[in-house]
Amino acid sequence: MKNNSIIGITGTPATGKKTAGKLVAKKLGYEFFDINAIAEKLGAEIRTRDGIEVETSIVYKKLPRLLKGKKIVLVGHLLPHCIPDDYVDFAVVLRCSPHELVKRYRERGYSKTKIKANVVVEAIDLCLSEALIAFTESKIAEIDTTGRNPKEVVEEILDKLNNPKKRRFGEINWLHLMAEDTGMRRYLK
Repeated sequence: MKNNSIIGITGTPATGKKTAGKLVAKKLGYEFFDINAIAEKLGAEIRTRDGIEVETSIVYKKLPRLLKGKKIVLVGHLLPHCIPDDYVDFAVVLRCSPHELVKRYRERGYSKTKIKANVVVEAIDLCLSEALIAFTESKIAEIDTTGRNPKEVVEEILDKLNNPKKRRFGEINWLHLMAEDTGMRRYLK
């Protein structure tokens, strides 16, 4: 019998995962776990010349033991690669307009290459696709964070947590925006 409760939040970098996750955890009285921090703790990080990579198979094998008997909000873009479906009660995919993401990435000091890679990941729905492969569809909800404050996003997460019939995905499409907008099209080349 399962004796834990896990809400997973994934999405492209800078969609608001950590901010929303910490607020959801606080509201529910759950613990907050960041997958990147867990990967470091488990020795699953590999340093490359381009930065740090996570060996997700190590996290996937070891993470369930850390979660046993706990109520957790688990956050990270690697979520679908790090936890088995049967551990997750609800998986949220946060989305954000590529226009907004470019602004956020520049504020964070991302390189042009990193901006392009992440904008393309968002445009092609990669995080949603990975969630759909990893988790049961009825557990998944997609939420657009563009132009919204964290409180609004958290309210929507909690609403969809408590009302599974309101969970939706596949309705956000940034690819058409990328194709139609000359300024954004450069990220697709």
